[in-house]
Amino acid sequence: MNQHKLPLLLLAVLAAGTGGCKQEVAAAYNGPFGLQMGMTAEQARAVTEVLGSNDRRNLMLVEHPPRPIAGFDQLSLKFGKEAGLCEIYTAVEMPENAQDSAIRARFEELTRLLTQRYGAPSVAIDQAVDDEREQVLVSQWLASQGASLEGAQEAVLTVGRRDVDPISISLSISGPGSEQCQQEQRQGPTDAS
Repeated sequence: MNQHKLPLLLLAVLAAGTGGCKQEVAAAYNGPFGLQMGMTAEQARAVTEVLGSNDRRNLMLVEHPPRPIAGFDQLSLKFGKEAGLCEIYTAVEMPENAQDSAIRARFEELTRLLTQRYGAPSVAIDQAVDDEREQVLVSQWLASQGASLEGAQEAVLTVGRRDVDPISISLSISGPGSEQCQQEQRQGPTDAS
């Protein structure tokens, strides 16, 4: 499966799978979007509006985080049993008929917004592939290289495949427990309930 479509698929699965509930929004945490890497699902529920969740896969779809970033309206949160909140995914869909220049402009706008919050990207890729028919656009922030990621280790902004509709620009933020979360995800549920 294309890694760039994963956030959209997670959002769709969560939105379709369960009903949401509106909750009173509490004070923000100091992490990305006003959440905190390592927080529990219950803590996340207390500060966001939950649209759906999949407890078996430890995923939650939320909107209205305490400190939103313009354009990223819904977040898919991944929790580890021990690590708590370990990954945040979100995406901006581009119109079906978006031209490359519009996609690039939106990507650059989102990169500027994230730069205001996290500092200059540690890595920026703007490269032609497939005989220059498609551009790869990636901005990556790494805490290990001085990015101020509010408790996260990495943030990656990337443009999804352009031969798939809708085209999306996705943001993935990983925390200290991300590797542990991925390992738990691969192992699947271990309890008999």
